[in-house]
Amino acid sequence: MSLNPAEKQRTRQDLQANRQLCPLSDEAIATALGWTPGHLQATLQVTSHPADVWRLRDFLVQAIRESGGTPAPFSVLTDDKRGAAQGWFGSWTVPPTPRE
Repeated sequence: MSLNPAEKQRTRQDLQANRQLCPLSDEAIATALGWTPGHLQATLQVTSHPADVWRLRDFLVQAIRESGGTPAPFSVLTDDKRGAAQGWFGSWTVPPTPRE
């Protein structure tokens, strides 16, 4: 599953919108995912492994919902495309949301 340039741009925008809605710091997100802050930034820019992009997407959605918010919709990484993504990349887990 490869995204074309327009899909990557829309995914970047969707991730950034949800990052703004997420109450956690970049450090807390990166730590929860077992990443460095640099890897988090690369993933927000959709330049890391596609499975990491999906994992971040799901983590942000979870964190936003657990804080009582409503995530912004995703235009490319939609729930109906999850099966195809898991076929390409395998399944992934989303760690628990930390409490700051």
